[in-house]
This record gives sequence, structure tokens and C-alpha cells, in this order.
Amino acid sequence: MTAMRSVLAALAVVISLGGSALGELLVNGLFLDGLTGWTQWTQRNDGGNFTVAVNNGVLEQRGDSYNGGIYQVVAVPANVPLTIDGAWQSNPTVASEQWAEVIVVEGNNPPVDGQDVTGPLIFKNDTFGGDVGGWFGAFAGSSPVANDPFGGPLGAGSPSGFVTVILKSGSINPGTLNGVDFFGVALNAVVPEPSSVALLAAAGAAFAPIVLRRRLRSIA
Repeated sequence: MTAMRSVLAALAVVISLGGSALGELLVNGLFLDGLTGWTQWTQRNDGGNFTVAVNNGVLEQRGDSYNGGIYQVVAVPANVPLTIDGAWQSNPTVASEQWAEVIVVEGNNPPVDGQDVTGPLIFKNDTFGGDVGGWFGAFAGSSPVANDPFGGPLGAGSPSGFVTVILKSGSINPGTLNGVDFFGVALNAVVPEPSSVALLAAAGAAFAPIVLRRRLRSIA
């Protein structure tokens, strides 16, 4: 019983240690270097004035009847859970007629001009159905819609080792300028602490003989 208690204690420590995030995986997610690392994409530009620009570390998307944004294909550790964080705000705000979306698509799947986003969805967070007067704050805190079909922080991650991150916005109000600001965007991979992995292996090695001895006794 003493050996069993020791193993269970070790497993409890492993569980409590949890995991840690790798360094930032996006290129220029803080927008300190203009649009470096990002590519503009436009699905619809009915007003003819959709623009994307960076000012003082803030990504600004503007227009008056549009749907588009920017994207980046990112190499990530395969099959490792991911997290994406950041903030956004409607600016200028046109009540009930604009939206913003943060989308992560599996693989190297950049959106095509003239078409909306397609590809296997890993994560989507958007403002559809949100405050009709506009919004400001962290992605998760200010968005009523968060889809994570695989569960957990971006589910099981990317099987291919690549994801496409899309920051997009849009509106349906011709003749009235509106837009969305994005800032402080970060994509991270969540991995177990090295000490947790080693401890888990040791705990497993200690646990196996105990299970085997009990099994042999039951057979005898």
C-alpha cells in the first residue's frame, strides 16, 4: 500500500503541474512592424473602400459594405493544443450591421479573394449576435459565439503542423464607414512541462509492477 500511495501522490503532482505555452508562433502578432507576415484578403468590397492598415500597433480594418481581412499561415507543433488570444473593438461602430471574426483553419489553407473562408475549421470566435451597440475587449470575453469542435484550447491542434489564422471583419451598411480594430494577437502551443513528462514516466514505471503483481495474485 505504501508503494501505491507513493505512485498516486506522484500522479497527483503531475496533474497539478499542468502545461506551459511555447513562445509566440505568429509573425508580428502585435503589429509592431506594420503588416509584415500578414496578407490581405477581400471576399466582398461593395463600397469600394475596404482598407487594412496598422497604426501604433493596432490593426485597422475599414469599409462601408465589405467582408475581408488578413491571414497568416503558421507552422505549429503537430497534434499539440493551441491557444489564441487578443483583443478587438468596433471602430467606427454601426449598430447591428457589422461583425468581426477570429478563425483558425487546419493546414495551409489561405482564403481566396472573392470567396469566403473555407477549409477544416479548428476554431472560430466571432461577434455575431453580440452587443448591437458595438464591442471592446478580449476575444473570448466580448464574443457570444465561440466554436471549438474538438474541445479544449483549439482542440487537439493541427495534424499537419500548419494552421491558417484569419482576422476578418465586415458590414452590410453601404455608405456608412465602419470597421474593427485588432491588437495584441498571440498564438501559442500548450505542452506539458518537461518535469511533468519525466515524473509521469517515472510514476507509470512504478505503477506497472504493482498492477502486474495484483494481476498475478488474482490469477493464482
